[in-house]
Amino acid sequence: MNKYEITQKGLDELKKELIELKKERTEVIETIKVAKSFGDLSENAEYSTARERQTFIETRLQDVEDKIKKAILVDSTQNKNIVGLGSKIEIVQVNNSNHNTKVIELVSSAESDPIAGKISQDSPLGMALVSRMIGDEAVVKTPQKELRYKIKKIF
Repeated sequence: MNKYEITQKGLDELKKELIELKKERTEVIETIKVAKSFGDLSENAEYSTARERQTFIETRLQDVEDKIKKAILVDSTQNKNIVGLGSKIEIVQVNNSNHNTKVIELVSSAESDPIAGKISQDSPLGMALVSRMIGDEAVVKTPQKELRYKIKKIF
């Protein structure tokens, strides 16, 4: 059984999604029953759409349930000296003339939301930051260039 590291917040979000998916599954099943009552299913767009949605929901349900079953909670408050899953990190890109700092949070792939500053530990930046300390540089190599980030703060 593969383990799935996740923060408490991420696990709570998965559990919430599971409840919503189960609710939506019930609604889609009802829609399918109604659509079947219309007769000829070969030309019934409502039925086809509902079946496609049901397939998506069932696949996602299995994925979410599997992740919850394999979840291993990681305490993000354990170590403020070393970057790990759940760490919030202030970084600055050192090979950029702007030297803009940004705060990111290192999360599991299920919690990843780059726009919100939640970076997957499995992403190139996430992998470069894991196990680093304040003052360390993390290097991310892209096909075009090498990006260097300095860790300013872990909180």
